[in-house]
Amino acid sequence: APEAGQMPMPPPGASARLASGRVKVGVRCRPPFRDEVSPNAPFQPVVRVVPTQANGAAANGADKESAAAAAELAQVHVALQPTGRQRAFYFDYGFGPRATQAEVYTTLAAPVVGRVLEGYNGTIFAYGQTGTGKTHTMGILEAVTDETAGIVPRALADIFTFVARAGRAGGAPAGRPEGHVTVSFLQIY
Repeated sequence: APEAGQMPMPPPGASARLASGRVKVGVRCRPPFRDEVSPNAPFQPVVRVVPTQANGAAANGADKESAAAAAELAQVHVALQPTGRQRAFYFDYGFGPRATQAEVYTTLAAPVVGRVLEGYNGTIFAYGQTGTGKTHTMGILEAVTDETAGIVPRALADIFTFVARAGRAGGAPAGRPEGHVTVSFLQIY
């Protein structure tokens, strides 16, 4: 865990993928809601996420170039009903239902926030069908705690910590750092 006031470090390879300058796509499968799980029958997920680091094993048997490309991407397997056949989709990042808010932020958003603090523009865009976990991932669904804080509260904390440090380093009076921060947040239903 990063020390108070420090930006969390992205996992190995995340900053290299971010540095390529293209749009990155991550998929997060939210945990099931309580009303989706019956005590009489086990929850049967139809989506399985194979994170990026695990794909080296999944790519065995492919040629070296294809295996290397597959190892760089997360796989999302969707079970087609009623046959149960699997169809795989590839994304830059993939997070299963057990992924923590901190893990998602550190991997996806912290590199973007870091680049914004270097003077670049950055956008984090959550898209999906109603009920798929966009608000949960952005971290504004419940009261914000260390565990439930998602992308928005974590990004704001990192930005304001950076402004406070920069203000102190620039000679601002203790406790009164100065900075101008403009943030947009839009949620459309």
